[in-house]
Amino acid sequence: ELAKCENGIGTEDGCFGPNNEFRLWATRVDESMRAALGENNELYRAFHLVYGLFVAAQTIQNPAQ
Repeated sequence: ELAKCENGIGTEDGCFGPNNEFRLWATRVDESMRAALGENNELYRAFHLVYGLFVAAQTIQNPAQ
């Protein structure tokens, strides 16, 4: 994945883009935690905050998402 960073970070062809395995995994975990714990659970809210920062950082790199 890191070798793709030559094409940009968070871009379609770069590393950590929208179809990146880590991002897809994190999205699945986020959805599972929300379903299991509920949106108001503190553990879910903490994870979702970190996940949201990760996605926001990618969106800043690639605003077309």
